[in-house]
Amino acid sequence: MISLVTGQDVQRVRDEVARGGKAAEIRQALRRRAERLVRRPGVVARDEPAGWWHVVSQRLCDVAFAHRLSEAEEEPEEAEAYGRWLRTEVLAICDRPADDWIGPDFRPRTSPSLGTLETAHIGLAVAEAVSLCPDLFTAGEHDRIRRVLRDNCQAPCRRALDLRVADPCNWFMVLLDGYGTVSAFLGDAEAVARTVERHAVAAGAFEEDSYGESLQYWSYAGAHLAHLREVLLRHDPSLHERLDLSCYTRCVPWAVHSLLYVKPLAGWGEGRYPRSLNFGDSSALFRPSADLLLHIAARARHSHPREAGLARWLFDVTYHDVALEPLDGGGFGFFNQVQWRSLTLLPDAAGPVTPEEAKEPTTRGFACGTVAIRDTWPQALTVLGVQGGTGRLRTAIHRHADEASFILSHRGERFFADPGHCCYRLTTQAVSSTSAMHNTWTFRLPDATTLWQHTRPRGPGHPPLNRRVLLEQDGGLTVVRCDAAAAYGPPIRRAERTWIAVLPHVVVVADRIEADEPVAVDTHFVLNDRDGALRTRSTAEGAMAFRRGGSAVTLTRCAGDARYELLRSWGYMHDVYDPRPNRRGQGREGSAEIHTFAGAGHETRHTALYAIVMDTEPGITAWQVTARPDGCHVTGPGGTALAVSLTETGIAVEGVTDATINLW
Repeated sequence: MISLVTGQDVQRVRDEVARGGKAAEIRQALRRRAERLVRRPGVVARDEPAGWWHVVSQRLCDVAFAHRLSEAEEEPEEAEAYGRWLRTEVLAICDRPADDWIGPDFRPRTSPSLGTLETAHIGLAVAEAVSLCPDLFTAGEHDRIRRVLRDNCQAPCRRALDLRVADPCNWFMVLLDGYGTVSAFLGDAEAVARTVERHAVAAGAFEEDSYGESLQYWSYAGAHLAHLREVLLRHDPSLHERLDLSCYTRCVPWAVHSLLYVKPLAGWGEGRYPRSLNFGDSSALFRPSADLLLHIAARARHSHPREAGLARWLFDVTYHDVALEPLDGGGFGFFNQVQWRSLTLLPDAAGPVTPEEAKEPTTRGFACGTVAIRDTWPQALTVLGVQGGTGRLRTAIHRHADEASFILSHRGERFFADPGHCCYRLTTQAVSSTSAMHNTWTFRLPDATTLWQHTRPRGPGHPPLNRRVLLEQDGGLTVVRCDAAAAYGPPIRRAERTWIAVLPHVVVVADRIEADEPVAVDTHFVLNDRDGALRTRSTAEGAMAFRRGGSAVTLTRCAGDARYELLRSWGYMHDVYDPRPNRRGQGREGSAEIHTFAGAGHETRHTALYAIVMDTEPGITAWQVTARPDGCHVTGPGGTALAVSLTETGIAVEGVTDATINLW
């Protein structure tokens, strides 16, 4: 059996807690969680909505580490209560039938069984809890625990890994963590060697600066690889050079650039919640795994000092409150929480490095497709995130039909937003992931067929559905262009969108569509109304004003070569993911307001230009957008002026910097 925590480790934690600060806050949060658990029997209470599979790893380990600390702190009554509860629950889990280890009824059952995420999490929970508190169990009980872990976790996870090795996504990494951790617990040298080999396969699924699934799944996958690395090095320190940590470490700037702001959210109490760019299956309420951030800050501080410092900065910003609800989703990454390993990593963590100190640019594109643009660090007035095109991704599940879409926040308000994700078994999730629910296009053929974006097939290396054509920054002007024609297929030959950003106040969107047969273009703009606070007003033909939270945005269609009808429909804004339906965080129908410029005719060529202006509610009245047949002229306070024109050869920009942006 491996020793995950030594007496020296426990003493270092106690010393750090005694100094106060964040360590004391984490210790208190863990203590409160553990105390609440041991007041009643069971991993979950009978009236509790959480599925036991999804909370077991966090809850067993909360109590196990609380037991270790209580013993060290000479609190015999607390230690005894923790130990009694933990021993009872571990043995009860080992008494469950093997089928229970496969997870909820929506997981497929096979013979022989194949491991699932839940299988891995249960195995991790039992192995880690017993490793932390081995003295709670008799020799006979240890034999029984080992047998159950071998039969119900190690073997099913290996079978599942064998089937997934050609498509290493987050499932592969979680299964590998379960398999490898249990193998180290069992002292199975052959299985540990196999784990090390497959760790390299998992590391190869990350892009050079991001991860192809989504931001949330980077955190989930990366946290499990980081956990596995910690376990394997406890088992055999000589493996240090063979267990790559750069794969998830180099993604930290992506998470930093994706952070929008931290503030309260209606319906979630007074706590200040972080929001992030949430393309694909990723929650708007998002902070990366605390264990992952502190693992990077501690273990990569010499090899990757910049990323380590940024990870610590991101931890400090997003975990200012370590007890934000929901508390029961941290194990599966639904909403991440501090866990016991956060406390052990904190003493070794690098000091924070702000994005400014790291010399992060205000505009940066990433291999996964995200381009993040902001007016300044660290607290931007405006952040624009776009799905701006990729190369061949190494893994690509959990993506939406959101190519050429964008998210735009101003003064701490998400205006143009992404729906996020909810229970995957709901029609709501299927609808939420379509291109009609994102800030992009759908097309209609003359026979009334709607042409939707499709998403990438499973597996690595497929041709990109969206190509980044241009990313340039010149002073206060940033230009991004992509072509998402491949996301639609024939007859669409070109689906090109250009964002011209002069932040914090102006974004101009220019579209050019070319098709081999006539199509009608429907251009969707999705506005956030999750809390009913959005106020919408049509100000003129093709012009709208939106207000929420003291900020205001105007959207004006300024130029175009086709007739259109302005339609309104409704969609979804989800806060945070839950694998069960009808749970807190799932958006109501109507929580997104969708405005569609629907083409009234079918053409083989389509161009259009949309001007977006942002300011405070009083300040927006000082801005004026003048539509022209070929473009727009935007004027603002103090004589601010920007003119954008569509020409036969490109897009002409006058004002901030006079330029013709590339050729069509």
